[in-house]
Amino acid sequence: MSNLYWAERKVGTIERGEVPDWIGRLDRAPSTIADTHGMLAGILDVGVEDRRILVNPAGGVQLPKREHTEHNYLTHAQVVPLADE
Repeated sequence: MSNLYWAERKVGTIERGEVPDWIGRLDRAPSTIADTHGMLAGILDVGVEDRRILVNPAGGVQLPKREHTEHNYLTHAQVVPLADE
């Protein structure tokens, strides 16, 4: 999907139903989708503040759930020889 999906659109032409459809086509990790949605929502918030649109069509859109991943960290004993290298 192009990075320019919304590039040619005027803020007032974006409809609420389009945002979840767009999110559903994003082939990215849930955290990246949340960040990307946040950028669009922030832009549309400015449209609301500037009174170009009445409501933010990206507001309240359900996003994919982030998956908890287990992190394995090195111990101090493992870091010391690594740092010495």
